[in-house]
Amino acid sequence: MIRWSLLIVIFGYFFSTAAKADYYIVLKDGKTEYNIESQFVEQFEDSTANLTIQQIFHQSFDAMFKPLGDNMLRNENRNSAYWYKFKIINKTHRGQQWLIESFNFRINHISFFLKTDSGFIETNQGDTFKFQKRPIGHKNFEFLLPYSSDTLTCYFRIKTKQHASFEIFIRRFDVFTSYAIGEYYLLGIFYGMIGIVAMFSLFMLLSFRKIVFLYYSLFLTGFGIFFMCQDGTGFQYLWPDLPIINSHSIFISRLVMLIPYTFYFCEFLEVRKKFPKIWKGMMIWILLRLSTVFIEDDNDFFVSILMYFDYVPFIVAYLSAIHSYRKGFKPALYFTIGFSVLLCAFIINSLRVACIVESNIFTAYSL
Repeated sequence: MIRWSLLIVIFGYFFSTAAKADYYIVLKDGKTEYNIESQFVEQFEDSTANLTIQQIFHQSFDAMFKPLGDNMLRNENRNSAYWYKFKIINKTHRGQQWLIESFNFRINHISFFLKTDSGFIETNQGDTFKFQKRPIGHKNFEFLLPYSSDTLTCYFRIKTKQHASFEIFIRRFDVFTSYAIGEYYLLGIFYGMIGIVAMFSLFMLLSFRKIVFLYYSLFLTGFGIFFMCQDGTGFQYLWPDLPIINSHSIFISRLVMLIPYTFYFCEFLEVRKKFPKIWKGMMIWILLRLSTVFIEDDNDFFVSILMYFDYVPFIVAYLSAIHSYRKGFKPALYFTIGFSVLLCAFIINSLRVACIVESNIFTAYSL
């Protein structure tokens, strides 16, 4: 009996030690980036959204931090502030600079706190601050890590009005620089191609005098603006001194993209002549969608309804193209193939924004 009791005590000791070790992220030579997965993170929901780091660090709050386990890092309650805690042990060479990066650039307020002997190092960022306030001129949020051979206790405070998931990485600075240069290079090619096709459509408009080319050019322009709002480059390059635009950028840019798209597919498929009822229905949709500009977009139910409402032009265009092709309009086949991909991408992006699927490179760049 004593033997079994001793085995249980020993097993319990090692199990608790292992469980505790899971909350340490160990940086080692030979590895250049780490995904801060949920099993390394402890969370506390501040329903008042008023607690300070001094209060949070107090011993009485330490037990209130709960392990996330396999749960996604996200804000279930938009009125609360969420605190996340994790620990880092740096076993790399002293000359290596590391940083923490948050991929979700649409967070309203994100604060990073690092415990030191003299207090806390505090860095505040968010899409409510001017872009020039960021320590690194990148569309995502980055926080530099000082070198220390001791264990670093890191805290994040996140407060944002929209539901959002958070993906956080630790990267070596040289790897981050290389990754950022490649990312901006590819984004430059992407936006350059959109700009070239939009300009070419305007030249086609001047040559053939068909308004369908104007609608297509406006749609591509709206699509480019919408995507710049999605990836953060819009704030960085178009309105860096006007963070107030960020609050409604996605909401408005969807409208700027969808209205020209609706006119484009109606003109291309000759909906007004062949399907007059569908034409009238789409004009009603445009009027209803324009009226939503005057409604606050901070209501969960309204945002959900609007997300599904924005599928209407895609679905109508898709079904109209199939019907037109069956009636002998051959160009509708290419329209159906091309915009099937766009519809799938739009669905994936909407699921990411609604936090139904996790935010990652694939879902963020699905469009």
